Amino acid sequence: MGLMCLDRKVYLETTAIIDLIFKKNQTLKKIIDEFDLVYTSQYVKMEINKGFLNYLVLIYNRLVGAECLSDVISYLGNLNIHRKYHLGAAIEIFKEYIKAVEKKRPSELRFYNRDTTLDEPPLSQLLLNDIRDYCCMRIKLFLKNIDAIEYEILNPMECVEINKPSLKNGLFKKRTIGCKKAENKCNIRDFFEHNKDYFDVISAKLVCPSSSAIDKETEKRIRALKEILQEILPYNKPFNNHEAHKLCLSCSDAIHCVVAPQQASVISKNARHFQPICEAINKKFETYSS
Repeated sequence: MGLMCLDRKVYLETTAIIDLIFKKNQTLKKIIDEFDLVYTSQYVKMEINKGFLNYLVLIYNRLVGAECLSDVISYLGNLNIHRKYHLGAAIEIFKEYIKAVEKKRPSELRFYNRDTTLDEPPLSQLLLNDIRDYCCMRIKLFLKNIDAIEYEILNPMECVEINKPSLKNGLFKKRTIGCKKAENKCNIRDFFEHNKDYFDVISAKLVCPSSSAIDKETEKRIRALKEILQEILPYNKPFNNHEAHKLCLSCSDAIHCVVAPQQASVISKNARHFQPICEAINKKFETYSS
């Protein structure tokens, strides 16, 4: 009798979940279908809610307030390099919209001549209304799909739930999205103390790669890990979402790799950041194309 084949496991970090359930990346879907057990985490859902989803909400509310399409273009032009994630979300929703309508006729757009008592609107107004409607629809669908995730959701840090956006009078209401404002405290201190050996190894790996590998995000990750491991844990300083909430976000890639079960492959299209971390703690890594 041959050896029993162990179940193949995979862990999806934040960008992978966005690519899977928002962008419907078929390359990623095919890879995931080859695994027996699929994991993600509450930390992923928290990052999505505070990041990509929040940017989509801000973009939609801006679309509602815009008087013409050129207002939206000017808004996008002002999202410079210092707000690259916000700009990235804006680009993604516009890319998805263009894919959805590029083969349609004007009469097939959602808002085309909806009110027959009015004169036909200018093309720019027609497109603005249609983009706004499409963006709202995709946010609602994204929220529904996040709630419907069927993979095993790990939560060793006891990440808190963050308020979800809700629609009222045509706008998504302002909401508290920061971990600092949450009612409960997470348990990230115990998670770091329990996995300190992993984080020590990761920290050492990050400070001595080839010089070309140290970008601004890696520098930020190095600083955050150093503060946690050398200045917070040894002196029992407060470390949770109320006192040091920004530090865990600054080293999120390291956290994902440690959260992933030992025999699971971590999957991400960001090989530059994830692969060295996985190699440092002897975890498998797989990547995919956009």
